[in-house]
Amino acid sequence: MEYKSAVKDLDNQRKELSVTIPEHVVREAFDVRLARVGKNASVKGFRPGKAPKEVLKNVFGKKVMREVREDLIGTSFSESVKEHDIRYVGYPTLSMESGEDETEIRYKVSMDIYPEPELGKYKGFEVEIPKIEISDEDVTSVIEDLLEQRAQFREVNSREVVGENDAARCIVQLVDDKSEPLGEASEVIIFPGKNDSQAHEKIRGMKKDEEKVIEWTSGDGSKSLVKVKVKAVGDKIVPELDDSVAQDIFPKEQNVKTALDVRLHVRKLLEEDAKRRENAMIEGAVLMALVNAHEFDVPQVMVDSEIYNMFVRNGYIKSEELPFEKFNPEPFREEFGEDATNRAKASVLIDLIAEKEGLLSSSDALNSWLDGLRKRLGDEKAERLFKNRDLVSQMWQEHCRSEVLKMLVEKAKVKYVDPQKADDSKKAGKGGKKGKSSGKAKESRLKKGSQKKKKVNSEKKDGTKG
Repeated sequence: MEYKSAVKDLDNQRKELSVTIPEHVVREAFDVRLARVGKNASVKGFRPGKAPKEVLKNVFGKKVMREVREDLIGTSFSESVKEHDIRYVGYPTLSMESGEDETEIRYKVSMDIYPEPELGKYKGFEVEIPKIEISDEDVTSVIEDLLEQRAQFREVNSREVVGENDAARCIVQLVDDKSEPLGEASEVIIFPGKNDSQAHEKIRGMKKDEEKVIEWTSGDGSKSLVKVKVKAVGDKIVPELDDSVAQDIFPKEQNVKTALDVRLHVRKLLEEDAKRRENAMIEGAVLMALVNAHEFDVPQVMVDSEIYNMFVRNGYIKSEELPFEKFNPEPFREEFGEDATNRAKASVLIDLIAEKEGLLSSSDALNSWLDGLRKRLGDEKAERLFKNRDLVSQMWQEHCRSEVLKMLVEKAKVKYVDPQKADDSKKAGKGGKKGKSSGKAKESRLKKGSQKKKKVNSEKKDGTKG
């Protein structure tokens, strides 16, 4: 296709592409499309497909020219991007320079450009992370939580009012702002203590058979109205850890049969979780060191995309319900912008490393990875997956990034420091850039629940009460 194009830098993150499509190219494309339309066109006074060109122009001319312009702009833009080797991100902005009454097409497109920093040092970073020690108190705290979840309610007939340390059996039901029911009522036991602290605080002081509507705040911050009726007041009976209770806490663990076994198993789970968290901190520290070793900027759209992905990963956004194009990042840039910027920079650098190390171009590595996918998924599922080339390409890129990160961690020199010292260093802002967030700190705030107890609590769900 014949056209003229030129590129200029708007700044270090944006380029402007100018394209001119000559008049004769537009006319030729218009005549071809008009003739194609005319073959099947039904025009009053003429047999189908027999209307003269001038008549077709009067009837279909504007619509055909609009379609021709769209096609020529799309084709010339794609070819120009390849010709000038432009790697853009986000959504280009089109500005028409020619009017609709002109046959020649002139337009400009401004684009955010994918960063291409010069790759410097990326191996052998020295990083410090706090050593996570699991204390007897940590083990006891988790066991207390597990026992709390097995608490039983014992009604005390003489007790009429819900006191600070009382449990209560209640009927609860979601209602609207006019106290009209929104669903089925259900019976719940509300215990004193941290697990039910919000609910217990709301019903404290209520009398037996008293009913009222309370406002409930969910973990995601949403509020709802709940009608509560106290049916009985009594005691919270928490079991003590003995051999009979021990087997109920971890029913799938055949070797956990005694109270001592429970303590040892909880410690093992906490230590495994501590190791995972230490590894995550090492990865974060290495990535931060990598980012700090390279000075370059990333376009805002890449930062916004990382913010969006944070919310998707943590389940606060469903991508199928709210695609990135409709996501408004503005309210979140102040809080999450720095972490998102570091993540975007790290991704750019890791891709450069993967390219330099030959991962992306290694057909042997790719074939080995594809064979591994096939073995894990089975032939039928693998074939369905391989038909989606974009998804497979994305998965391959993520695999390469994971391999690069693994290599960077293996080459790093890790120094474990006392947690208090590490905390004091952060507060003092020591080390300039090295005192910044690892890029995972603020995202971790989005995650629900205690990281320390996550693994333990996930295991106790297997067949336990409460």
